[in-house]
Amino acid sequence: MRGVPRGRVAAFVHRFGFLVALLLFVLVAPIEAKTDITFATLRLPDGEIRFTTRAERNSSASETDILKRDAAVATTRDNKFRLYIDLASATARAGSHYAYDAFVCNATDDDQSCDPFKIMCTPVGAFADSWRDVEFSILDGAQPHAGGVKIPVHSFTSKDPLTLPGDFPASFDVSVGSETSIALNFRNVLEDTKIAVDPKPTLRADDPALWDLLVAEPARPVLTVSQGTSNHAFTIRVRPNLFHALVASIAPRRLADPQTKLSLALNYRAEYGGNERPLEIVLPVRLLPSIWSLFVVVIGGSFAGVAFCSLLPSNSKSTVTPRAVAAAAAFGVIAEMISILFVVGGSKLVVFGLELNPSQLLTAFLVGFASGLTVVWKSDSLRVWFGRWVKNAEVEVRQ
Repeated sequence: MRGVPRGRVAAFVHRFGFLVALLLFVLVAPIEAKTDITFATLRLPDGEIRFTTRAERNSSASETDILKRDAAVATTRDNKFRLYIDLASATARAGSHYAYDAFVCNATDDDQSCDPFKIMCTPVGAFADSWRDVEFSILDGAQPHAGGVKIPVHSFTSKDPLTLPGDFPASFDVSVGSETSIALNFRNVLEDTKIAVDPKPTLRADDPALWDLLVAEPARPVLTVSQGTSNHAFTIRVRPNLFHALVASIAPRRLADPQTKLSLALNYRAEYGGNERPLEIVLPVRLLPSIWSLFVVVIGGSFAGVAFCSLLPSNSKSTVTPRAVAAAAAFGVIAEMISILFVVGGSKLVVFGLELNPSQLLTAFLVGFASGLTVVWKSDSLRVWFGRWVKNAEVEVRQ
């Protein structure tokens, strides 16, 4: 048998030597083991959380960089691996799942590259958002390394965790003649989870023409409501249009009845992966004229009452004098002040079966008008006229 010429062997090695060496390296070199991670399903009284993971092989990060992040950290029980879950990376898809970036690092190496993962959390059931211990297992080839980590868990169908405090007012008093600030508080009913609130809400009015200023200012640039507490969240600054507000406050109303309403619409979510939820708050508003404008209206009403008496027919000399006019004005102001104090204290001003608010312009005018009539009560014509009116009224009621 003839041997292969040496020239041909040399040519083959020269042409295919690199490929042969690469093939031998692939076959002989040990296969590098890749880490993987799994999470056990978290069982809760009102539901559960199911976890799926996906390796992100196209990116990596050093443990030094990961330590700078807002992360939940856990070490396997055999101290071989560390798990970092980047809480600030949380993203939520309503009705589906929320996800975190996670990194698995070898605890025996310093400042080494860590394997990145994406953790998808799928909630089932309606349970309160909270922090829970979750079991995980890191697979290094065929060897599992178990551990536990505490992370926030969220439900997309639970009751709204952000509510109004129990002492939320039935209505808010707004001064007609000046700017008024309204402090708005929220209550977080979650026990161990903060709520992040959108610092840019939408403030709307039922009657926009009634207002010259409508502003909702957050209490802090980054607005969070601590767990289990009630915090000041927004300051609402309003200033009514003087003309429109005075017109709206003319009609007499009961003390508890508002003239208009404001609505504040905002979005919020439980921190680190909670579902974004809308919240709309209705703010009933009572427009209150300034005390000086009320006194002016009372004095005008007292003048009208005195003038009314002077126009009545009388067989005797009229008792309407400048002194009577001044007395009617003073009496009206005192009566208005007493009415306001009594109503603020919880009493009611009831006239002919109607509950009136002395802080309204028409009611203040009636108080002044009655004061003018009372001061000139000695007028025979008024007494006779009023007696006839009462008698006719009684007859009409009886019929």
